[in-house]
Amino acid sequence: MLKRIFPLLLLALCLSCWMPTTSFAQTPTKAKKEAKETPKKPSKKEATKPTKDAQKAEKKNKQAKDEHAKAGQEPQKVNKQSKNEPAKEEQKPNKVANKPTSEAANATQKPAPQPAKAERKPIVPAVRPHREEAPNFKKQKDINGRISGDFAANKGHLPIPLTGDYALTTRYGVYTPQGIGGIVLDNKGVNICGRSGAYARSVFAGEVTAVFSTNGFYNVIISHGSYFTVYCNLSSTSVKKGQMVKAEQKIGSIAKDARGYHNLHFQIRHDRTPLNPEQWLEL
Repeated sequence: MLKRIFPLLLLALCLSCWMPTTSFAQTPTKAKKEAKETPKKPSKKEATKPTKDAQKAEKKNKQAKDEHAKAGQEPQKVNKQSKNEPAKEEQKPNKVANKPTSEAANATQKPAPQPAKAERKPIVPAVRPHREEAPNFKKQKDINGRISGDFAANKGHLPIPLTGDYALTTRYGVYTPQGIGGIVLDNKGVNICGRSGAYARSVFAGEVTAVFSTNGFYNVIISHGSYFTVYCNLSSTSVKKGQMVKAEQKIGSIAKDARGYHNLHFQIRHDRTPLNPEQWLEL
């Protein structure tokens, strides 16, 4: 075996010595390629130390990050402003746009008809029918021979201007009618009530200056110098204008009320000034 192997070994040695660069050595181009393809592994010291290229790359990365950060903040501000500005611009047209719409709505939309409110009628208290009391009749006093020739001198002694019993129903001056609230009347004379069959008579001698009618009733005015007596609410008259009358002479019939009583309205005036008959009559 050794004999067979030994020659082969010698042949291999010879060939290796004769072709050192061609057979076993690699070409420079291939070596360069392999060197590029298989980079050398750095040592521990070289791996720990940063290279200049790595430092430059880190600086560039930091600068790029700072620039991106600044660029990111500035667009945000711009974006905020840009967001707010269009909103304001949009609000303005809305206000302007709302005006015509509101006007159009007011013009087109009519208010809905409201239900008619029930009219409140004023509460009127129930008025009880007034029952007039029967007049408190009195008998007249005898005045024969007590009347003198001067009208003013007979103050307080003139006879009642109707015949028979009488009752003073309404006094002279301001008063409120019975059964009627809120009404005030000013009576320029007195109202005298008489029993059935009573008639009006003159209280003093004088001249009839006027006979006239109002609302279907007659009125007679008699002059006594500067004094005048007035007889109202007559149903008929017995005298005429210009006629001279005596004291206690009949001048007309008195109208009746619903109860059948005669009601005479009597006045005394000095010129045109009304006087209180209660101070002149013999009551």
